[in-house]
Amino acid sequence: MRQILGFAPDEVLDCTATALSGASALEGGVYRVSGRARSNGNESSWTLILKVVTKQAAFDDHDSVNYWKREFLAYREGLLTNLSPGIIAPRCYGAQEPGADLTWLWLEDVGLVPARHTISDYARFAYHLGLFGAGYTGEGRVPGYPWLNRHMLHGWLDEWATLLDRFPVLMTHPAVGAFLPAQNAQRLLELWKHREHLTAALDRLARTFCHHDAFGGNLVRHASGKTIALDWEFAGPGALGEDLGPLIGGSVAMFAVDATDIEDLSRTCLDAYREGLFDGRWRGEFDSVNRAFDTSAAMRFGVVWGAWLADLLSAPAGAKDSLEAFYHRPLPEIIEHFRVAMPWFLDRGGDALNFLNSDSTGR
Repeated sequence: MRQILGFAPDEVLDCTATALSGASALEGGVYRVSGRARSNGNESSWTLILKVVTKQAAFDDHDSVNYWKREFLAYREGLLTNLSPGIIAPRCYGAQEPGADLTWLWLEDVGLVPARHTISDYARFAYHLGLFGAGYTGEGRVPGYPWLNRHMLHGWLDEWATLLDRFPVLMTHPAVGAFLPAQNAQRLLELWKHREHLTAALDRLARTFCHHDAFGGNLVRHASGKTIALDWEFAGPGALGEDLGPLIGGSVAMFAVDATDIEDLSRTCLDAYREGLFDGRWRGEFDSVNRAFDTSAAMRFGVVWGAWLADLLSAPAGAKDSLEAFYHRPLPEIIEHFRVAMPWFLDRGGDALNFLNSDSTGR
């Protein structure tokens, strides 16, 4: 209460918790906790966010993309308190471990994330991500905690490898062809075949500290004009420009942006990110940023997302129902959205492969 209100109240009058996600505190979830407090006869309202995470055996390894304790440790160690300019994290009022398999984060309530941001909002986000990324370039600037997500794209592709290996069968299903015609399905397979070369090339690019999940649903405009980034579970080292993959590709994949706006969004965000890098005093070659963006967008939201959709669309009706529930949209709208978006994702992958071929031939 002292941190939230700026003073220690005489009495907390009431307290209510509303689930924002998850079923119960025992299973994990996110809750808005609010109430009233009294001090010297005056009442004040307060609110905060409680984020509960329970240990999952499958994600109990530092090297796992989904390491269950990563965001908790990032707050507890102060990493998210003193970030490079451009991006801020919600204030943490407390990081607790009620049990060996349970963590609680008491966080600032930054309000609701809009269902849709404007293109100018995305430009501001991109500018701040560029400014943020520039601040971690250079020798010794990238945080080195062992629990950070050090191989985001490698781990992401490894987790979905079984599904991608089945994709040649999935792609023949008529429902899959509705959003991914045979020619595009072959292009997806070509990118999957070259995944090791693409990820190795990504690792050779300029390094920085990345959020790795900075899509529109995790970004909020702060009253100061800064950008607040939520959900740091994927945070770790990455290539400069890699955060543009989720900002643009992830926002489209999650329906935060219409697929028909993807070209405009891409141009706007790349220009703004470049400006942020420049203002952050980074003076490298922007081609490397384009390569990181192309690879991240294509592999995470073209290849993996495409295979995930193909798996659900080729499954029994129950799986299609779950897809509609996930997006809160009818199936025909989902199919049309990705029919428009997938060629753009695959084009990004094609550009990344062309860069690789140019490097190998010396052209």
